[in-house]
Amino acid sequence: MNILVLSGTNHGFDKSAAVIADFLGKQPDIHVTLDADKAILTSPRMDEFDACVFGTGFTRSARQADGTVTREADLTPDQEAALLRFVESGKGSVGAPWI
Repeated sequence: MNILVLSGTNHGFDKSAAVIADFLGKQPDIHVTLDADKAILTSPRMDEFDACVFGTGFTRSARQADGTVTREADLTPDQEAALLRFVESGKGSVGAPWI
């Protein structure tokens, strides 16, 4: 089984992604790729993976100059659509992305 662990700073996932990748990689018959570049979602490389561990979410909080907090996209529309297609095609998704 080939698993992509897609890291990122949102939700502090960059702090645990390497630990998750290391743990999974020690399991028999599991090959893990750890990547922080979300561009992989729209690349042909996604065909290589059976599942994606995605813990950074679709949006993130951003503090504005006036002190307010807004939600901003963490994925481009193409990246979001590609991740959804990945799952719709029968591939696995592990995580709790906030939509």
